[in-house]
Amino acid sequence: MGDPAGIGPEICIKALSIPSVYERCQPLVVGDAQVMAQAAGNMQSTLKINPIQSVKEALFEIGTIDVIDLKNVILSELRLGEVSAMSGNAAFEAVKKVIDMALAEEVDATVTAPINKESIHKAGHHFSGHTEIYAHFTNTVK
Repeated sequence: MGDPAGIGPEICIKALSIPSVYERCQPLVVGDAQVMAQAAGNMQSTLKINPIQSVKEALFEIGTIDVIDLKNVILSELRLGEVSAMSGNAAFEAVKKVIDMALAEEVDATVTAPINKESIHKAGHHFSGHTEIYAHFTNTVK
């Protein structure tokens, strides 16, 4: 999902509104389902958000976005476009979760949405970006 205060949720919604995506893969989003629902509402999207806890629960249906719901954003405290520790931590946890899922072979591939490095640092995670997070948690750091 990327940073919940950024453009990541909207990018996910736009990408998953394209039916041909479902011909190529079985997509799901990792993040906060409430944030995805809010973004869909803001965009006046007709896509449904399906909060799930595991890949086995995913529907993989056109018109529905399956979201591994980390429930890590307090929606009333979310300020779109603003740097915050909460958003940084949510983005970090989503990236960490997809890495764990890939390493456990629950998913075949991962794609990341934009994160805000300042927010991630504010949350106490000291990585320069996605690449460094992936390198650290996949033990590919030299």
